[in-house]
Amino acid sequence: MAPLSLTLTSDDRQAGLLRVRIRDWCGRAHLGADLREDALLIASELFSNAVRAAANATTVGVLLIHERDTVTVSVANSGPPFALADIAPTSAHRAGGRGIAIARTLGGVFVEHSNGITVVRVVLVKPGGPRPISRRTDRPRRGV
Repeated sequence: MAPLSLTLTSDDRQAGLLRVRIRDWCGRAHLGADLREDALLIASELFSNAVRAAANATTVGVLLIHERDTVTVSVANSGPPFALADIAPTSAHRAGGRGIAIARTLGGVFVEHSNGITVVRVVLVKPGGPRPISRRTDRPRRGV
């Protein structure tokens, strides 16, 4: 299955288009309901975080890759660097700030910073599969 690569305007109103494109891609990838719903939730949350974090950015990059029993969701923007250790769990009743907490619950979270770009990757594994360990790296990566 070919990856889904999107460059969206850094605007919360683009979240609906993002979800439509991901649903279509997940259907073509024949993902199970759990993995599809997790990918939709994570991509939506990370996109929303990216829009808020990079107020001066004009675009947000989103990349989904399906390999065997995993889906990797990556979201990139020119937002400020941060460390996963600095992100405190938040209340479910608070508006905003839940994206990373949800991502930690559903998969392995990886944060990378390079050349002014922050990329958050979440590796989602088919139910019953091994769970990746979250980490942060400053090593440059190719792609989103």
